[in-house]
Order: sequence, then structure tokens, then C-alpha cells
Amino acid sequence: MASNNGESAGVRTSVASQFFNEDEDTAIVDMTTSEKVVDLLNQAALIATDSKLTVLKQVQELIINKDPSLLDNFLDEIIAFQTDKSMEVRKFVIGFIEEACKRDNELLLKLIANLNMLLKDESVNVVKKAILTLTQLYKVALQWFVRSKTMSDMQEACWDMVTQMKEDVLAMLEVDNDGVRTHAIKFTESLIITLSPRTSDSDTPKRQEGDISLDKISKDHAYIRYDTLCGEGKSALEQLLKFMVHPAISSINLTTALGSLATLARQRPMFMSEVVQAYETLHANLPPTLAKSQVSSVRKNLKLHLMAVLKHPCSLEFQGQISTLLLDLGMSQNEITRNTPAPREPRKRPRHEPYTEGKKLKIEPALIEDDEDKEEPAPPSISKPSSVPVVQSAIDLTAEFLRPLLSPENVANLVLISMVYLPDVMPASFQATYTPVESAGTDAQIKHLARMMATQMTAAGVGPDEKAGKEEGMDEGIGESSKDLLIKRKVPVMGQAISVVGGGYGDKSQTETGEAPQVKRLPEPILPSTQIKTPGASGKRKVFRLADVIQPLTDTQLEKLTNMAVKRILHSEKAIAQSGMAHVRVKLLSRLVTQFEGMMKDDVLEFILEDIRTRSDLAFSLLYQEYNTYLSFSQRLCWR
Repeated sequence: MASNNGESAGVRTSVASQFFNEDEDTAIVDMTTSEKVVDLLNQAALIATDSKLTVLKQVQELIINKDPSLLDNFLDEIIAFQTDKSMEVRKFVIGFIEEACKRDNELLLKLIANLNMLLKDESVNVVKKAILTLTQLYKVALQWFVRSKTMSDMQEACWDMVTQMKEDVLAMLEVDNDGVRTHAIKFTESLIITLSPRTSDSDTPKRQEGDISLDKISKDHAYIRYDTLCGEGKSALEQLLKFMVHPAISSINLTTALGSLATLARQRPMFMSEVVQAYETLHANLPPTLAKSQVSSVRKNLKLHLMAVLKHPCSLEFQGQISTLLLDLGMSQNEITRNTPAPREPRKRPRHEPYTEGKKLKIEPALIEDDEDKEEPAPPSISKPSSVPVVQSAIDLTAEFLRPLLSPENVANLVLISMVYLPDVMPASFQATYTPVESAGTDAQIKHLARMMATQMTAAGVGPDEKAGKEEGMDEGIGESSKDLLIKRKVPVMGQAISVVGGGYGDKSQTETGEAPQVKRLPEPILPSTQIKTPGASGKRKVFRLADVIQPLTDTQLEKLTNMAVKRILHSEKAIAQSGMAHVRVKLLSRLVTQFEGMMKDDVLEFILEDIRTRSDLAFSLLYQEYNTYLSFSQRLCWR
């Protein structure tokens, strides 16, 4: 029995020791990972750019994927590389910010200001990378705020900066660089999709099914205003449409905008009307700055995107307009018919019903009931109509005015009159892109011709609806100024739910009373403690100078250190005697004491008197040095 108990105790002991050994091994692994990150960061601060990127990517893999608990510890060290002179290193920092914020949403509070700094970088490639990152982080930030039950001041300030960055990127549609404009177009496309509701007819890619959209936000959310976000999405669409009809738009930007509009039409069918109208306008007014090959490329892309829109089930209402455009672009009627979707059941709701009341998807039943209860009073509170429907109504009225006037006699007279203004030689671009009209004289062709003429006349400010359009434009300008008040919130109204996107409805009353608006404090960037880039630096490695990093000692500190050094020499008598250098010690002490007066001499005399026999050599040496000093001093007096 005893032996059995001993064996069982031994087993228990081995199990316990194994348990503790496992904990120690785990600690060693963690320490090894941390030390490896420190070593890699030290290497990255000294090596060249290519190797530096490889090392930094290893650090990112370790602290984001392998051991995310180290992310907060080494965050400042990684962000310090945002001032690196290498463009690729700064782009890496932007990618690291994106991955870190996706891993831990709370890091947005710390890193959004750094991303804002990189968005204004002097390098175009860094700015483009920042736009791509903001495209993803805007959705991450909105989804995080929607899930948050309470909104802190830091979160509110963070969203204010995200909104400000969004406005900055939308303003980049007007910059001179084609690449930056292209990335701004894609950001605008993503923004419109995010700030609009997803419906049952939306053609959403699988990789985007989990993304946030307006249908996942409750209309009675405590902090986020559904209507304000919806208005921002519509405003972004207006900016994209205005950008696409600019006469000086480049071929690359125009091709990108065509693809973005087709994506919007497929994923948000409520914008199908605006997209088809924009395609008609572009087809009738191609930018004059395009070359022959660019015109062919734009027409080819326009045909491909129109085909993609035509295949969508919601395109049946616009089948006539799309088919006419495709026929003008050289597609046969049989091919159009083959790609036209089959008719479906009649719509349960009229098309003119506002899409803000669309069906909610993937929402809790309680939220659906709340939204259904509020559907009836919602239509009266709809804001002013946007500028796109205003232009569209003007085109429709002008087209209806022109359609009965396009008789064969009037069209023939127009052709004869316009022949006077034709050039002597047919332009090469017209010859390359012209396609004969197969359905000339039919009602569909007459309607299409009326709309093309109405589009050009409305753009030139001519037509029966010109006066009304100007009046509505004035009203629209007033509406835009009021909308800016909703976006640029200054002071939240007390007792009112704070709008994360800035819906301060009390700004007007506070302006009238003369109260000064409070300035909100935006998130501050993490300032790098290393690799500080001085203005005007030529990029050369700075020479290390000891005087630049040390400070002079005070007199008290110097006296204290000197006394401590002499005491150490005094008390090292035995160690020096064993080494055979006692005479050097005696000579050194006598010279030091003679040269430096004060407490040092008293300490040496006290040390000698403790054992006068063994330390007599030090006493005689001290007397010799004192006498020598006296003689030298006397000689100086005689010379004077």
C-alpha cells in the first residue's frame, strides 16, 4: 500500500510539475514573440527601404495575426514610420492602420487622426492608398457606432473627423491628378451604397453581404440620424453625376464613373432612373476633349455597362430607353431581346414612392415593427427634392414639348439648316463612331431624338422649363445651405438625441441669440517619437554628436562625483596591491588631492592616520606634492 501511495503521489507530483512547466513555456513563448518584435523594429529603424518593408510586414503578422495582445504595446512604434522618407513605408503604415482598426475597432479613436494626416501627404500614391483605406474604415466606423449602446465624446469626435475626411475625399473629384480622381470616384460609389438601403432587388456581391448599409440602421436610433445619412448619400450621388457630365473629364475617369453608375444601378435599383438618365446625357454629349481611340473605348464601355443594367430585373421600366441607346451603339435587336429579363409580377408599390421606406433586411423583428409603425407619418417629413429630379423633370418637359414638333418636314428643315455649319471634311472621330439608325421614323426613335435634343437644350439653359428651373435652382441653393447646417454641427441641442453625423437642428436659434459656438476637439494623431523628419532635410544620415544628447553637470554634481571617485581609489588599497600597481595609486592620489582642494584633502589625511605605518608612502608623497606646489607658486610670485 505504501508503495502504491508513493507511486500515486509521484504521479500527482509529475502532473503538477508538468502543469507549471506548461505555464512557464507559454510565458517563454510570449516573451519570445515580444522580444522578436522589439528586435525587428530596431532592425527596421536602421536598414534600407526594401528590407525595411519585409521586416515591418513580419512585425504586422506577429502583432495582428499571431498575438493581437501585443498590438497596443507596439502601436506607437509602428505609427512612428509614417514620417519615413520612403513612400512605400508610409503606404505600409496606412495598410497597418486599416488592419489594426478592423481587428480592434476602438483603435479608430487613436489612429483616425494619423490617417487624416496621411490623406494630405505630398505623395500621390500615399494619398490614393489613404483613400482606399478610408473606403473600408468608413464602413467599419459606421458599423461600430451603430452597435454601440452609448456614445462617448471621443467616439463622437472620431465620427466628426471621419465625416470631415469623407468631405475631403469628395472634394478630390476636382483635383488635377487622374489617379486621385479615380480613387475618389470609387470612394463615392462605396459611400452611396453604404448610405442607401439594400432592397430585395439589390444585386449584392457575396464579399459585400456583411457590409453595413442604411437598411441595417434603425430610424429611431439614439445617436445616428437615418434621414441625415440618407441625405448625404443622395448628395454624393449628385456630385458623382455632376462630375461625369463635366466637359473636361478624362477618359480614365469617365470609364470609372460609367462602371460606378452601373454598380449603383444593380446594387441600389432605386437609383436606376438617375443612372439611365446619366447614360443618355453622356451618349448625347461626349466630352470634346476625347481622342478618336478614347471615344471608341468610352462607347464600348457604355455598351457593356448598359447591357449589365439591362439584365437587372428592375430595368424593365426603362427597357425602351436602354434599348434605344444600345441600338445607337451598334447592338442588334435580337441580342437586346436575348438579354432582356423576363417580365415579373406587378410591383406592389408605385415606383415614385420614396425608397427611404424600403423593406428592412436582416433586422430584428422588434425593429421591423417599429419601422412599420412609423411608415405612415414619414412621407410628410421628406426633405426637399434633390437637384437630379429637378434636371430630369426639365428634360422630360422639354422632350414632351419637342416630340410633337419633330415631324418629317421640320426634321428635314433642321437638317438643311445645320448643313451650313458642317465642316468640309468629316471628322475622323465621327466616322469611326457613327452607326446607321435602323429604326428611323418610328415612335421610339422620335422619342429618343426628342430626349437627346432636350438634354442638350436643358444643359444650355434653353427650353419651356428654363424659368422654372432657375427658380427651383434658387430654392435648391437655399436648401443646400440648410443641409450644410445639418452636416456641420457646431453645438448639440440640450435634451435632444445627438446626431453622430452632425444634425444640430438648434444651430439657427443659437446663432440668433448670439452665443458663440463651442469648438469640438477632434482626435489628435500619435506623434512619432523617433524618425522625426525636419523641414528641408536632404535625406542624409545625421552625424551623431555626444554634445547634442548630453547636458552639462552642475558644480554640486561635479564635486559629489569627484569625492566618490577619490573614495573608491582610497578603499581599493588591497586590490591594487595585489596587482602590483600600488605606486601608481599613491602618485595618483597625491596629485589629485593637491590639485583639488576642499573635503578631499581631509578624507585622505583621515585615511592615512588610520594606519600610518602601512600608508606612510602615501603621506610622504602627499608632502612632496604639497611642497612642489608651494615652490611653483613662489616662483610665479617672483616672476611677477
